[in-house]
Amino acid sequence: MPAGLPGFPGKHRFTLIERPETKPFCWYQSMDDPNLALILISPNIIKPDYSINMKSVLSLTGWNSNGKDDFVVFVVVNASSGKFNTITANLIGPIVINPKKREAYQLLLHDSPYSHQHPVLPPREGALRKKAIG
Repeated sequence: MPAGLPGFPGKHRFTLIERPETKPFCWYQSMDDPNLALILISPNIIKPDYSINMKSVLSLTGWNSNGKDDFVVFVVVNASSGKFNTITANLIGPIVINPKKREAYQLLLHDSPYSHQHPVLPPREGALRKKAIG
């Protein structure tokens, strides 16, 4: 990550760890600090119509592109301790990876219709019914 990871100064080298047993989640592990790892997910899994402006990505990064298949987009997942039903994803701060160049950037989408706390799991039917009755 040539520009680093916002909020983590000096952390520029990361590796993406994808394992069959944790799909659709993967790890974004810092090579500079073994105690720093983020959980990532493809935003289209939780919001099928999710999209970002690739022209801005190309402008920011200086990358060339033959199409959107040149890049992989992930969002950071936040799982609050002990609150399984409140797992959220930051849709306004996607991490865009260029596998060919082995570079990545975290974007900050200004004036975005997305949320930094988008629910990853759908609401449980029982919880909705209880709320409606209660």
